[in-house]
Amino acid sequence: MGLRSNRPLKVLAEKHNDSIRRHRHRRITKGTLRPDLISDFLERLATPDHVYRCLMQLRQALKTNGKLVIMGPNFRFCANEYYDFADHLLPLSDRTIEEHLAAVDMKCERIVPRFLPLAFRSQRFSHPLLVKLYLAVPFFWRIFGKQFFIVATRTNN
Repeated sequence: MGLRSNRPLKVLAEKHNDSIRRHRHRRITKGTLRPDLISDFLERLATPDHVYRCLMQLRQALKTNGKLVIMGPNFRFCANEYYDFADHLLPLSDRTIEEHLAAVDMKCERIVPRFLPLAFRSQRFSHPLLVKLYLAVPFFWRIFGKQFFIVATRTNN
């Protein structure tokens, strides 16, 4: 028994990589970004240095006193499930993100270590009324929350 090459899949992967290479070096104009949200992204970066550089670029792009909202899986509360997702490369927590934000001179205004569940896979828990109830009752966050929620502000300098 041998392995066969999947030519269509290989071509698709090469096109995807070319697209990534083209867009990787785009820059956001400094001081033009309004409040922005990063959700489930930073843990997919390859190294802590990539996290630092990403946050530094976002900080530079934010307007003075602009806000950055960051959400992501909190390794402190979901270590057993964290790497069940193939694209999770870095074990990040609310504490490591807080350190990264301090390193790029951003001030954390709000840190919620436990906010959303790791995933809303179950249909019975994803009904809009249940989601609305969950968000309205922070007590539920402390029980089911496995993702952090951080609001940070760009300082004046």
